[in-house]
Amino acid sequence: MRLRFLFASSQNSKPRFIVQYSSFSKITSDSTSLKPDPIYNHLLGTCVQECKHINTRHLFDERSQRLTHALKTSRIVHAQSLKFGFGSKGLLGNAIVDLYAKCGNVDLAEKVFNRLEERDILAWNSILSIYSKRGLFEHVVKSFGLLCNSGVLPNEFTFAMVLSACAKAVDVNYAGHQLHTVIIKNNFASNLFVGNALVDMYAKSGALKEARQQFERIRNQDHVSWNAIIVGYVQEGDEFEAFNMFRRMNLSWILPDEVSLASILSACANVQGLKQGKQIHCMSVKVGLETSIYSGSSLIDMYAKCGDIGAARKVLSCMPERGVVSMNALVAGYAQNNLEEAIVLYQEMMAERLTPNEITFASLLDACDGHHTFNLGTQIHCLIVKRGLLYDADFLGVSLLDDIRAVLKELTELMKKDRHLPEIESFWHDEM
Repeated sequence: MRLRFLFASSQNSKPRFIVQYSSFSKITSDSTSLKPDPIYNHLLGTCVQECKHINTRHLFDERSQRLTHALKTSRIVHAQSLKFGFGSKGLLGNAIVDLYAKCGNVDLAEKVFNRLEERDILAWNSILSIYSKRGLFEHVVKSFGLLCNSGVLPNEFTFAMVLSACAKAVDVNYAGHQLHTVIIKNNFASNLFVGNALVDMYAKSGALKEARQQFERIRNQDHVSWNAIIVGYVQEGDEFEAFNMFRRMNLSWILPDEVSLASILSACANVQGLKQGKQIHCMSVKVGLETSIYSGSSLIDMYAKCGDIGAARKVLSCMPERGVVSMNALVAGYAQNNLEEAIVLYQEMMAERLTPNEITFASLLDACDGHHTFNLGTQIHCLIVKRGLLYDADFLGVSLLDDIRAVLKELTELMKKDRHLPEIESFWHDEM
């Protein structure tokens, strides 16, 4: 998807931007010449309070009581604003869009947004945010083009959301560089928030050269800067540079957080660097993150892939809260050499009311690689079908085919050894 049409402007080459400031403390002077109204102010204040009470944790839990209450309130405020003729005017209309967006209601946020007489940067950022949250990244990019042509000046939050969408939805070689140019023209290139988003965009798209160049341009790198570049190198399989950047981060007196620890532990696992992994483990203990859900799961994965399954089990037993990810890491480790213990872990997951996912079953299926485990593989296949996972993950189908191929291979070997095939006949009798 290209962005050529997004930054269309008038005859001159530069897009026209008109600075508009949005503030909840006052009504803009050009809001249809409305005088300050007690009802208007009350509805506006209600929107502001509800938005403040919805934090990031609520955005990812649609069953949250706070989110349910906020959505109910937003409908009431919207109805009252329409009743008194305020629905699409001034800051209140923009605030209603923001509230619907924070509640995760795309349809209502779009309807109110499309009816606004005047859209400020709050409304634009709100609609971009809800699109981004719902994974509608192409909508984010298209809406940004409309924003640019509307005369509203984007801010650092706008650019950060669009950069994130560019990394997932468009050709970074074209659209990403074009957006980078717009950022430079609008004097946001030195903004730390936007700079980090640029590093993240280039890194996620695999353009590590551009990501590194942008990283080096940031004057005072923070955790986000370092994490973005380290994660990028790990994802592209350049563990050497990932270790190098992690070392530089520590020399800069920036303590690693969960993201950087999980990423560098993943690099250790990829190269089976047990010695380096143990050093990172010591560091995670020093910063108090060895039992956190992300760092702990990465430690388990590292030890399991490096062959120290005992250490992996010990890390899991020390974790105060065990999740599906941490259990999966150990299941995968045991499945390579000890299928019986992997099944025990699966039973522990069920006892702790953790829901096994595609990764869990794929690990167990990979261990069922012979006719002696064919019966167990069949049972796992039944569980997968029962849970409706077979058609959601292609790699489960691949694992099932690998099991069948392994059984057929063993069967062929048995046929070569004994033409009378007594063992084969017994096998088919037992399994079928």
